[in-house]
Amino acid sequence: MAIVSLGWLGLELYHTLSHHEYNITGSYFNQKKNIKNEFHFDINSNQIPTEILAADIIVLCIPPSTIDNEKNLFNFLTSVVTKQLIFISSTSVYGNQGQVDETTTPIPESQNGKKLVRWESFISENFKHYQIIRSAGQYGGNRHPGYYLSGKKDIQGESNPLNLISREDLADIFSKAINLKDSMVINAVNTHHPLKKEFYTSFCEVNNQPLPHFKDDKETKYKIVKTIHPNFIIDSPLIKSY
Repeated sequence: MAIVSLGWLGLELYHTLSHHEYNITGSYFNQKKNIKNEFHFDINSNQIPTEILAADIIVLCIPPSTIDNEKNLFNFLTSVVTKQLIFISSTSVYGNQGQVDETTTPIPESQNGKKLVRWESFISENFKHYQIIRSAGQYGGNRHPGYYLSGKKDIQGESNPLNLISREDLADIFSKAINLKDSMVINAVNTHHPLKKEFYTSFCEVNNQPLPHFKDDKETKYKIVKTIHPNFIIDSPLIKSY
């Protein structure tokens, strides 16, 4: 198994899967991670390391912002098309359609969401064995969106429900997806959907951060993401502090 790449999420996956009986390698781009079986890889390069070509499972968790040219990504995917691919996508592919699940047709509104839909389509059309994991907003470790919103003014969507998942729960979904024999799309999201203003204000209060200020705009569009797969339902408490 090869994890591409060992970033904030990929490194967590590496440590989670290391507890199972897998031979795992992982790629880094800027800095070594000081773990076993790591190797350097730039997905925008035309050369694919032997560690990836030798793996039977490829875990791809590359942020869209790191792809300089989609052709490079499609060339990479074509080179590993015979392998099982687990691809980390995002619930941003749905846009804001109210309540959605895996049977909902994606209507992305953001540029990243539109990119991910194209990449998902390429994977589903060319791979025989794949799992596409559409992740909700991620938090964990020292990363929480509450820090980003702290002190900001005129934030929209104060009454919008949030779609979140912890890094640990997302890693657990990955570890289950590896054993799936069928190809499928999985929404990785917590069943709890707190309101935006309530959740982030509470986080900032608990962590002694400047409070965010919201607009009273109850007419903004939103989405509530659910999953149709019983084995991938996440019902963990949402953490407000660390």
